[in-house]
Amino acid sequence: MAETDIGLWYSNIPFFTKWWFTLTLICTLGANFGVLPAQQMLLVWDFVAYKFQIWRLAGCVFFMGKLGFPFLINVYFLNTPQILYKYFPNRGGGVSGFGQAPASRRAQPNGNEGRHNWGGGNRLGD
Repeated sequence: MAETDIGLWYSNIPFFTKWWFTLTLICTLGANFGVLPAQQMLLVWDFVAYKFQIWRLAGCVFFMGKLGFPFLINVYFLNTPQILYKYFPNRGGGVSGFGQAPASRRAQPNGNEGRHNWGGGNRLGD
């Protein structure tokens, strides 16, 4: 069975991001089409603390409100870490990337007491 571009993209999403993305789509689309009650996904602290409606703690994380352009932007930013890892991969082969501290850029002492050799460029023909 040949995979589509969307299926291939979805299978390559990291585990945590995939679950967050999926639950966000389910909760938001379900509430907008009337399958899930949107009022039950809002975080109302009195209901959580005194009526023990603990699903509101998770529902408010995965519910993004009405469908529209802001929803698309929020879903896009759910996948931003994946894009950052693509363009700034983790350290491999001596290259620092996203999530890694940069390598030290201090100049090595080269007989000039560790200072930069200003004006000592390369001559042509050497």
